[in-house]
Amino acid sequence: EELLEPTAIYVRPILRALRRGKVHGMAHITGGGLRNLVRLKSKVEFRITKPLDVPPLFRELQSLGGIEDREMYQTFNMGMGFAVVAPEATATAVVRSLQPDVNARIVGEVVRGSGVSMPELGLAWTNY
Repeated sequence: EELLEPTAIYVRPILRALRRGKVHGMAHITGGGLRNLVRLKSKVEFRITKPLDVPPLFRELQSLGGIEDREMYQTFNMGMGFAVVAPEATATAVVRSLQPDVNARIVGEVVRGSGVSMPELGLAWTNY
């Protein structure tokens, strides 16, 4: 039944976020998983240090298929269906504007470098 859940539509919450604070980038995290962030900007690294909780369905698929974390995070959204990149000064206001419609929180930071990384899991991507 969980697989039959309709896709989340982010238009209204995102429009609120755009009115509430400065936004530098947005990415719909679909096929390609977190690697979709690579498409935003090549001269920075998106470091995910506090990812959203992974829905049980993804952990079940991972367990049943014997799939490694790297493959899961580069294939599925793992619970993060949309990413908004905002400056630190307005990030909290942007997150608040998305709630309660979207399970939103600050999940990381933008640093010098390139690509996307999840240091706790030892994962990194520099291209899509």
